[in-house]
Amino acid sequence: MYWFRRLLLALPWKRRRRERELQQELRANLAIAMEDDSDTASRAFGSLTLAQERSRAVWSLGWEGIAQDVRLSLRGLLRAPAFTLVAIASLALGIGGAAALFSLVNTVVLKPLAYREPGRLISVREIVKPLEHLYPTLPVNQQHFRFWRENAHSFQSMASLLSGQDILGRAADAETIGTAIVTAGLFQTLGVQPAMGRDFQTEDEKPSAQAVAIITDGLWRRRFGASPALLGNTILLGGNPHVVVGILPPNFRFPKNGEMGALTPLAERTEIFLPLRNFIQGWGGDYDYIVIARMKPGVAQAQATAELNILERRIVAAHPDASEGLRVEAQPLQDVIASPVRTSLMVLLAAVLVLMLIVCVNLANLLLARGSARAREYSLRIALGASRARLLISALVESLLLSLSGGALGVIGASLAVNTFARLAPIDLPRADEAHVDLRVVAFAFTLSLLCALIFGLLPALRLAKADPQIALRAGGYASTGSPAGLRMREWLVCGEVALSTLLLALAGLLVGSLWHVLHIDRGFTDEQTLDISFMLPSKYRSATDKAMFFDRAVSSFRNLPGVREASAVNRPPLAGESNVNDVTVDGGSANSLDPASRQMILVNDRYIGDSYFAAMGIPVLRGRAFDAGDRNRNVVIVSARLAAVLFPGRSALGHKLSSGSSIENAEIVGIVSDVHTTSLDRDPTLMIYAPFWRTAYQVSDVVVRSSAGPRALENDVRRALQSIDASIPPPKMRTMQELVDHSVAQRRFQMNVAAGFGAAALLLATLGIYGVVAYGISMRRREIGVRMALGARAGQVRGMLLGRGLRPVAAGLVIGLLASAAAGQAVRGLLFGVAPTDALTLAAVTFTLALVATLACLAPAESAARMNPANVLRED
Repeated sequence: MYWFRRLLLALPWKRRRRERELQQELRANLAIAMEDDSDTASRAFGSLTLAQERSRAVWSLGWEGIAQDVRLSLRGLLRAPAFTLVAIASLALGIGGAAALFSLVNTVVLKPLAYREPGRLISVREIVKPLEHLYPTLPVNQQHFRFWRENAHSFQSMASLLSGQDILGRAADAETIGTAIVTAGLFQTLGVQPAMGRDFQTEDEKPSAQAVAIITDGLWRRRFGASPALLGNTILLGGNPHVVVGILPPNFRFPKNGEMGALTPLAERTEIFLPLRNFIQGWGGDYDYIVIARMKPGVAQAQATAELNILERRIVAAHPDASEGLRVEAQPLQDVIASPVRTSLMVLLAAVLVLMLIVCVNLANLLLARGSARAREYSLRIALGASRARLLISALVESLLLSLSGGALGVIGASLAVNTFARLAPIDLPRADEAHVDLRVVAFAFTLSLLCALIFGLLPALRLAKADPQIALRAGGYASTGSPAGLRMREWLVCGEVALSTLLLALAGLLVGSLWHVLHIDRGFTDEQTLDISFMLPSKYRSATDKAMFFDRAVSSFRNLPGVREASAVNRPPLAGESNVNDVTVDGGSANSLDPASRQMILVNDRYIGDSYFAAMGIPVLRGRAFDAGDRNRNVVIVSARLAAVLFPGRSALGHKLSSGSSIENAEIVGIVSDVHTTSLDRDPTLMIYAPFWRTAYQVSDVVVRSSAGPRALENDVRRALQSIDASIPPPKMRTMQELVDHSVAQRRFQMNVAAGFGAAALLLATLGIYGVVAYGISMRRREIGVRMALGARAGQVRGMLLGRGLRPVAAGLVIGLLASAAAGQAVRGLLFGVAPTDALTLAAVTFTLALVATLACLAPAESAARMNPANVLRED
């Protein structure tokens, strides 16, 4: 209340009134005093102006006193450079790491998307009841979208799009470019205007309209030298001329990779947008389109969703081929983009804040030790008349200086670390390229600095301010923090430090265990010495026969390269995502096959492969045979082991016939192969049907090559071989299968690396804290230890006594930390794979590691004490 009243006195309107009251009161007091004895009153009262100044000083917030405390604290910190450097470095490391991670959380989770009024943007997906058990939501059917766009009243605009890729340029300068085929109104929906030119119009969607394109600023600068003359001129895309009608602004950001949800892969970098035209689609299938909608002002998301669900029921009623039970799921666009990584980023941010608590506990311990050396100084100040409140403020000022200095260095470090985080982060971390240290991150770091100053500075400051000056001033007396009570306080801090370290180490251990299990799962293929080569064929390869002939030539040419053992075409390699998802019927049946256990529809992925694909990928053929050259004109397929078990439980699948989408009709099963992971290693293998590549060759397909040497050594030979086949083929994208595996686990590896770094830092801080407390306790008990040894105590007994005393708070901290880890493990269950939240092996390893480190930290000072000469110790007194 005292400080609150002083704050009120500083308000301008309060101060003016107080000025008038002060002058009146002083004049009245002086007049009364002068009535008795004017000379004595004048001498006692002094200058009226000086009296006013002294009174005003009482009203002020004490800035002069605080400035004096700052100067005293700075001098004190400069006199202890080792302590100051350790404290500032610890704080800079913790606050910098927290600020860097917060910058990612801020960019990915908190910061609004760089579109106009992003809070009104939603992503719409459909829920198809027969498929809901495998795919809770699906992209949108284009016929449904057009019906919504014509009949929904809750939306200001709505757009749909498909991702793709195409060849830009011709022959020598051709390159494969990421594209998006969009309905007119996409940029209007996003609230983005082209920086130059115009947006798409409805007329651009007509089949007879001129082919037009809108390109990004990055492509305009990189490929066309930022020439304004490009606008209105043509570019060659897929061998066809397209007029560039618009160039997007430099700050335009478009989602990438899997940011728009399952089954909607986008290019890593979409640089050309084309109008959607010539779509052929019924009402009952082909859920392929991403839909983004902008709600009208004042319309709630629930209201918009309800209206779309009414329209879905109208679609089902009017079109018998539409699936029963259709409904939609709408989510804010920002949540959709951030949702895959929201949990992991928040967990890592929580982990770095726990590390900050450990830093604060360590600094509190250091300040308690430093307080014992400064107790005499504070006692003298009390004896000379300083108030305890002033001493408390003085001690907190020192903590604040340390924390703000560490925070400033931390912000500088964070600005550098953000670039490292973005570089080391998995490629599918949304908006990582937008992360930077902005005002919000600086405010976070400043707030964290203030909290840290309060956390690690308050307890030592209170103990100093409450100290009895008589004890500290007596020779040989304990200081305020040098008392047994002070030592017990430091032991409690060590207990808390060990508990927090246990929590961080357990989190790191669970993530390490999850990654280990993912990497050691049976992938169904071998990635050693295998190179994946992805092609985009020019539009001159129109028919399936033309495409198949090109891939035949490419495979034959690659097989003749030095060191190549096998090569084969495939429309999509393992771990590259799902495609050609269809239902399946067997033995000429007309009804969809159902899982005998769940009675749910069976969905498969159709893959198209060459005759040596399984050999090139190291996929075992379990029964039957692989394809051979004679299968080009045969209607045959090969199925994965799980699909065979589901379709034909308890009997052989060989010889049976099945049908699926994508041109697989009544084909005979001639082989069963091992299950292969299609999307990621931590998801179940996909049910797979393999069909001969020659019958359904794709414009974009791959060739996998297994070599006896390193796969990267083949790259130059592959490029030369392609040029000899067709010089118009743009440079292919080449990656080893090991790189595909690494990309699949990149998110987990990122989480593990960050958590492991925090855990290692926590272990180091805990070691220093334990060592400091034990060494300090021994220094306090030197005389006692000397007496014990003089009376016959052996070195082993002294060592055991000190170890027991030092490990007592460690044991308590371990128990508390293990209980906290069990609870925290449940919170991160979604990030784990193959390990339980209370994994016994992980918790045992953490316990053993901390116990071993703590024992070693206690052993060094205990060993030194056990070797003391008692005569020298007793002579010191």
